[in-house]
Amino acid sequence: MLYSNLTYSSLDKGSNLGNPTKINMPTVLRVMFFTLSVFFCILDSTAVSDDRASSRNAEEAARQSRRSEVFEELRRMFPNPILDEDFKTLKQVTRSKVYLDYLKSEFPTGEPFETLEAFMNVAPPPVERYRNFLNKHFENVTEMDFLGIHQLTLIDRRVNMMLLSSKKTGNAKYGRAATQLSSFKLLPDHLRRRLETIDPTTIWSFRLKRDHARLLWESRFREADRAERRRFISLRTQFAVETEKADTDWIQAQFETHGQDEGLLWIAVENPILIGEIITNFPPPRTELFLAWVEQTFILKMLSLDYSK
Repeated sequence: MLYSNLTYSSLDKGSNLGNPTKINMPTVLRVMFFTLSVFFCILDSTAVSDDRASSRNAEEAARQSRRSEVFEELRRMFPNPILDEDFKTLKQVTRSKVYLDYLKSEFPTGEPFETLEAFMNVAPPPVERYRNFLNKHFENVTEMDFLGIHQLTLIDRRVNMMLLSSKKTGNAKYGRAATQLSSFKLLPDHLRRRLETIDPTTIWSFRLKRDHARLLWESRFREADRAERRRFISLRTQFAVETEKADTDWIQAQFETHGQDEGLLWIAVENPILIGEIITNFPPPRTELFLAWVEQTFILKMLSLDYSK
């Protein structure tokens, strides 16, 4: 290829081999210069890519090191059992200065917070969790879609946990509360009136960016008919249960690796949004209901339902 632009004179008729008489040297030099330029560009881009990969790896290693340090410090501050009645020790963990300073350092929100509950109010949604679902159902997905689906998913998960609580305890009030919260999905404007009937100490998660949930609903389904709206609600409900399955799979893995007590502490370090749900979404007996949720019998039953109807 390098010599494809060399030019030759016509063959010398007096020679069997022919007689090349002229080479276009400027063309050769241009080809060589171009080839070398491409070669060095490739080397340069590869080096940049390697540098970026190394930088990402270094950042991830630093994050994991920091999380391990905080985990060890919290373990010294709060000896086992962590999984005690009513999550008493776990609540102390999440209220400690060490833990809150860690959240501010490792999970920047852009807005101030002084408690785990306040962090939940301003924490950005885990976009990778929702990306495939949103891209499947919406075109031109926006930041508002992520904020809205995050809020609605938290509500769906809360409803499911309250239904589990009602089933396990036989307490009908949890079922009624779940029905009321479920109605928020259909009638967002009724949120404030509905919340007045529920224990105010357990509803902080439904104050999270509630306008985003309403705006998603209004922007995406303003012109939709009833059937289309109900279909999306069903698909979103199924998706929420799928996220519960994924989270309880991960929780089981942490318990297998660290044991229940230190596993719960590690969950607090790795996933503060999830630990916030765990602390607040289960009524008494909280730890018993949490373990029943992690066991997945109720979740698997929910996944077996036909959400297409």
